[in-house]
Amino acid sequence: MAPRRPCNKQCARDQLANDPERSYITPRDCFIRHVNNRVGWGPIPGTGCAHYVAHELTIAGGNRKDKRCLDKLAITTGQVARHYPEERTGTKLSILHKVRENDVWAKLNADGESGHCGYVKNVTPGRKPTIEIEHLSSSAKAVKPDTYGVGIKGGKFYGPEQTPTNWKANCNPTDPNRKYEFHKVDNAKGDCQIDEIKCVVYFKSKAEAQSYGYDPCENCMEGESTR
Repeated sequence: MAPRRPCNKQCARDQLANDPERSYITPRDCFIRHVNNRVGWGPIPGTGCAHYVAHELTIAGGNRKDKRCLDKLAITTGQVARHYPEERTGTKLSILHKVRENDVWAKLNADGESGHCGYVKNVTPGRKPTIEIEHLSSSAKAVKPDTYGVGIKGGKFYGPEQTPTNWKANCNPTDPNRKYEFHKVDNAKGDCQIDEIKCVVYFKSKAEAQSYGYDPCENCMEGESTR
């Protein structure tokens, strides 16, 4: 019997396309790698959720060929989570006030690499924002949106560092005197104590801060507070 020829790139793509458990992976043509000279090319192991996010947000993979797809983009949940410098932290509610479109959501396993992930497709502002996460679901075998806290729970959000703006808010809902209050930085007064705010969220405008349920500070925006 003649020895089996190593699988070429198209052979690997066909393997993935004909696998009923993994044919849903998208994009699919680049989700292959060179295994070794004997085997040739084959599909990349895994469910492809990180690979989908990497293509949507253009997140580069590792320097080694086994750490990236054929398009040189990320293939693990850990790579996707580490792409952004800031983990959104704070209370459960204040974290949601910091989340923005195109942030990464990830639920990492103990190894720090595997897990499940998606990205923030849409944020509807409010005191309790509605966050829609788009992800490649292995159970649904399709790309699907889910609302955080309903279809998707737990995990963490990662995104770019907050850029300081002229609208600085106290997002600590346990602060009895100043919770859900925001300030106009260039008009801040001594009583504003903006440097002492520990749970900070910045907004692009006064209107955006108010859309999240924050009230203007009565010191730096005198007469505008509704309290």
